[in-house]
Amino acid sequence: MFDRQLEQLMQLSLGIVGTIVMVIAIRAIFSKSSIPVLVLKSWSLTAAPTDPSGTYVRIVGRRQGIKSWLLALLGVDPTVVLEIDGRHVRHEQRSWGGLVKKVISISSLSSCELGVLRPWMAALVLAWILAVMLGAGGAAMGNSDSQLILILLGVAMGVGLAVVYYKLNKTIAISVNEGGAHTGIAFKRSVIEGSNIGEEDAQRVTTILETLIDARKL
Repeated sequence: MFDRQLEQLMQLSLGIVGTIVMVIAIRAIFSKSSIPVLVLKSWSLTAAPTDPSGTYVRIVGRRQGIKSWLLALLGVDPTVVLEIDGRHVRHEQRSWGGLVKKVISISSLSSCELGVLRPWMAALVLAWILAVMLGAGGAAMGNSDSQLILILLGVAMGVGLAVVYYKLNKTIAISVNEGGAHTGIAFKRSVIEGSNIGEEDAQRVTTILETLIDARKL
């Protein structure tokens, strides 16, 4: 009896260790990105601007995390702003330490780009990890009923976690191309500010850009 319990405990320990190693590996893979991904702070879009500046699109992103949000309350959070009017695309990086601003003429743009990252694979992996961990816990108990309950609980929690992870980590990138140089912004949904741009709205941004680029080339 003791040997069986020891064997089950070892299996559970190996399962937990393997899961932790897998989580670390997955996190390392998904964190490797040359494009900084921001959290969407605010945005506006109109096909017929009525304000004096004639702004069609304005997207403001901030760094991820509670610290950045607390700095936002003080008005000193680092932000990135992408603004599009009838003549220019403006890209600004603001922080308490200074400002970097780039203004691009619409007539000098050759193309615009839209990218959408749907992290369904990572979400499924996280769901599988949680199901395996709870299933291993049930196996260690040696009770078939407890094992079944924990497996079902793991599947349910895993699906819920996968859905939340997918929604929070879905990323949209919008950029313009000026002679091979790409300027743009990439962002995720914001839980704290409650801001989000759907794929349809992102496509509307590129449609506006296409219209402005074509009009300037005529």
